[in-house]
Amino acid sequence: HLATQRDPASRTADRVTTDAAFAAVGRDGDAVTRWGVVRGADLRWDGAALVEADAPLTLSADFRNPSFPSLTVAPSDGGATVTLQLVPSSATPTGATLDGAALAYENLGAGRVRFVVPAAGGTVGIETDVAVSGEAGPGDARLRLGATPNPSAGAVRLALDLPIAGAVRVAVYDALGRRVATLADGPRPAGPLALTWAAIVPAGVYLAVAETERSRATARLVRL
Repeated sequence: HLATQRDPASRTADRVTTDAAFAAVGRDGDAVTRWGVVRGADLRWDGAALVEADAPLTLSADFRNPSFPSLTVAPSDGGATVTLQLVPSSATPTGATLDGAALAYENLGAGRVRFVVPAAGGTVGIETDVAVSGEAGPGDARLRLGATPNPSAGAVRLALDLPIAGAVRVAVYDALGRRVATLADGPRPAGPLALTWAAIVPAGVYLAVAETERSRATARLVRL
């Protein structure tokens, strides 16, 4: 579900309500599992708030791993207080980090958590009490790669969560499969990994690929 508009007014398009210049909401079945906004302070699905901030932000969220959902926030003019709705709403936050460092947060109940993001932005990880099946293996359950802002004409912040310490390689490829950048290649500790791709490249579609011994994650990048 996509929505775009020219001025920052709160409007509803089908099931999406937002004041952002651009918003996207993705679902797995009936559950909203990922979303993003560009220059917005409010995003709602069927009238229920997914995120609320006291200043416009560019950010993206990935809830496909409910035990460790992540939110990537682009740098802004000033810090902002963010209220985030976890999925499922029965989830209880048990910890929070910003780029791997402990982050103070407030548990508002019903899966809602509030915290402050600094002007520099970063990747927020929320630990919850939701158990995830281990059928795919511990390394596969949590390997997620996100990018924001996307599309972008400038630097792109990539956020990767590593469930266990080990070697990881993160690279960017063009539409012909040629590697144009290597952002990480070597051992890394477990936890969130924040990287920045700021190369000057032609406009087009690129693919960021993160690989470990256990699994692989990708993110489609659009350069304007």
